[in-house]
Amino acid sequence: MKTQNETDLADAIERSISHTEIVAVDYAGTEEDLLASLEVVCDVDVEIDSTVGNDGAIDVWGCTDEMEDGEMSWRLSVTLR
Repeated sequence: MKTQNETDLADAIERSISHTEIVAVDYAGTEEDLLASLEVVCDVDVEIDSTVGNDGAIDVWGCTDEMEDGEMSWRLSVTLR
């Protein structure tokens, strides 16, 4: 069973894919917890990368090996709470 954090992330990823936009989402936990949750909700063939922005939000995105450099399947702006 998915946690609420994992459900929120999965919903945000789905919206990012369907609307081709960066989706803002809150996450209860640490950056390490966030990355572990993303591993749970993402397909195994998706590579996940992240960086912390100037505003403190974590910019996280996923892509596959078949994609060109700079292309992303989805992108989130995550605020830790």
